[in-house]
Amino acid sequence: MVKISLGICCMEEKLKCNVMKYFIKKLKEFKELEIIEFDSNMIFNLPIYEWPIVDSFLSFYSNGFPLEKAIEYWEFRRPYLVNDLQLQLLLQDRQKVNKILEASGIPCPKSLYVLRDPITNNLISPNFNQSEDYIEVNGNRICKPFIEKPFNSDDHNNYIYYPKSQGGGCRKLFRKVGNNSSDYFSDVNTIRDKGSFTYEEFLKIDDFKDVKIYSTESFSYSELRKSPSVDGHVERTTMGKEKRSVTTLSDQEVNISYKINKAFKQFVCGFDILRVNGISYVCDVNGWSFVKGDHYKTFYDSTSKLLFESLLNHFKNENTMANNNNNNNNDNNNSNNNRNNNNTIHNCSIGVAENAPQPSSTNTSPEQPNFYFSPSSSPTNLYPSSSSPLFNINHKNNIDRNNDENNSNSTVTTPPHFDLISSSAFDKHQDIFSHHFKVYNLNSNSHNKNNNSNNNNNNNNNNNNNNNNNNNINNNDNIFSSSSLSSIDDLFTGSAT
Repeated sequence: MVKISLGICCMEEKLKCNVMKYFIKKLKEFKELEIIEFDSNMIFNLPIYEWPIVDSFLSFYSNGFPLEKAIEYWEFRRPYLVNDLQLQLLLQDRQKVNKILEASGIPCPKSLYVLRDPITNNLISPNFNQSEDYIEVNGNRICKPFIEKPFNSDDHNNYIYYPKSQGGGCRKLFRKVGNNSSDYFSDVNTIRDKGSFTYEEFLKIDDFKDVKIYSTESFSYSELRKSPSVDGHVERTTMGKEKRSVTTLSDQEVNISYKINKAFKQFVCGFDILRVNGISYVCDVNGWSFVKGDHYKTFYDSTSKLLFESLLNHFKNENTMANNNNNNNNDNNNSNNNRNNNNTIHNCSIGVAENAPQPSSTNTSPEQPNFYFSPSSSPTNLYPSSSSPLFNINHKNNIDRNNDENNSNSTVTTPPHFDLISSSAFDKHQDIFSHHFKVYNLNSNSHNKNNNSNNNNNNNNNNNNNNNNNNNINNNDNIFSSSSLSSIDDLFTGSAT
């Protein structure tokens, strides 16, 4: 059986926590999935070309995680992304998060931004002024009480400043320490003068509770907890856990949840909302987050099913599922037959085509082969037609332009991350290529009718599976709020029903 390999890449403490272990356990119950965990030694000490080759990639940032390295790996191997990595970079900057929220029409508290040079600490924001009860940037004013948040989302030292009419002073919020999450300082009345900050209107929330929401593309789960801005005392259960209770989302909140998942493209996206007189405002977006309440198993039962269905649908619909190692020999045995058909190439990290150019190579070690490829001057000879589901792209920096003066302005039709070489070159170096790259197959014209028939059957089966899956999700004790998507692809097309 051909399996879909899913690589999971995150900090070790996240990978080994009870919630993540349960999620991975549920994923492993699907026989079509192969779960590959990237350990800390691999992530921090090995170069990306020695990381495992996987069909799909689930990676999420937490403090200390080398996100840029994970992005380099994805750019090198191009697996299907479960979580958008580039957007995780933006999630590290609260100002950029707020800009995305505003652009997406998601309600959030009124805010101003005070920017300072990271080296000199000089003010960059124009016309900044502050008084006893407000701050002003370029003519825009926010009055106390307001909350001051560092741009860096890893910094949880958020300060609330109160007006003189309320006694003044400042409540400093921080990561929970024991049963405490904030302290009040009566003598602190001026904002911090080192670093860049966002300043948000401090809203008086209903019942002194904020809402933690965990959003997927199809449903959301939400919990209430006591706000740390009240008095800093953490309410705990008899088991020592922070006290939380399940809450049902309003129609407005369901719509917000859908928009956030669409905007930030995280398979599970955690965020916080404030309920104020029946209207909800988003005050924080965390990206991938773990459900911590009593219902976490129910949530990850449904989330694992949703992820499995998403992967299965993607690889069936796109016809890009990689052959596993057991099929490599069959591919090699059939390579000569494939070469006789100019309409067939191997869809892989190295694309093989009869009329593709010969690569020039540098004689490096087999552990790290380095080949330089030249674009084909006759791409129409390589593919069935110009309507083939491939993309016109410029080749990347691995083209050896010095060896071929005609390459300066050339373009070749290829899949988004593949280089082309001739069949003879592939045969010559196939021991190296087979060791370092997974081979993908594109259907030749002779198989299109059969594949179309199979795809129709698969689509019918997928519809049945989706209906069953929706029933399973909706039957989970009614703790989830549906996002009312007509299909998984609606998240990216915006065609929600």
